[in-house]
Amino acid sequence: YSTDRPQQTVSADGNYFKGNNEFKFGFSYRDVKVTSFSGLPGGGMMFYDGYPNYIGYVYRDYNPATSSKYISGYASDTFTKDRFTLNAGVRWDRYTGWMPEQKQLAFTNGPVSVPAQTFPEKTFYTWNSFAPRIGVTFDLAGDGKTVLRGAYGISFGQIMGVSYGMTRLNAPQVRVYQVTAPDLINPLGGNLQQRAETVYSLSPDLIPPYVHHYSFGIERATAFGMTVRAGYVGTRTFHLLTQQVYNRARP
Repeated sequence: YSTDRPQQTVSADGNYFKGNNEFKFGFSYRDVKVTSFSGLPGGGMMFYDGYPNYIGYVYRDYNPATSSKYISGYASDTFTKDRFTLNAGVRWDRYTGWMPEQKQLAFTNGPVSVPAQTFPEKTFYTWNSFAPRIGVTFDLAGDGKTVLRGAYGISFGQIMGVSYGMTRLNAPQVRVYQVTAPDLINPLGGNLQQRAETVYSLSPDLIPPYVHHYSFGIERATAFGMTVRAGYVGTRTFHLLTQQVYNRARP
C-alpha cells in the first residue's frame, strides 16, 4: 500500500478598527487530492471457513483517487461600550467531495477474469454551511476585576475522502468466492462459487457533523495578579459519521 496526498492551501485574514468596533474577516481555500495504490501478492487471499471450505478474496491492484475542496470565509465584529463588550460573527463553509474518472486494466487470476473498467466521475456531496457565533462580556463594577462572560457558537466538521473512497471496494473491483477443498499449490483451482460481496455506500441524506458550543462564567481578579474563575462549558455534537450494517444476518 502506498499513498500520495498533496494539499494546496491559500488563506488571507484582515481586521479594521472604527470607533467602538473591531471588524475581522478572512478567507481560505484548500484542495486535497488523495491517490492510493493497493495490492496483494498473488492477487488475492484465503480465509478458512470450516473444512473443507475456504473463502477466497480476489483482488486486482487498484489505484483509487479522491478529491475534496474546502472554501470558507468569516466575518466578525467586536463592539465595546463602557463596561459591555459584544462579539458576533458568522462563518461560511463550502465542502465538495468527489472521485474523478478512473480506469482499471483488465485482470486475470487463475480462472477469474475481470475486464478493463472505466469508473465515471462521481460527486458525493456539496455542502454549504453557515455557523453563527456570539460572545458577551460585562464588567460588573467597572474596575475590570469582576467580569461576567458568556458565549455560544456552532462549528461544522469535515468528511475525509477515505470515507467515500470505500465505495471503490464494491464489485467488480473486489470479488469473493467460496473455494471447496482447495489445492494449496493452486488455491483457486478448486470448486469456485461466487459469493455476495459487501456493498459500501453513502447515505443520500448525509449531512456534515456539527457541534454546539456554549459557555458562561464569572472571573474575579485577586491579589498577586491571580484570577479566580468559575463557569460552565458544554458541547453537543450531532450527525457524527458512522458505519451501519443494514442487512445483518439474524442469529
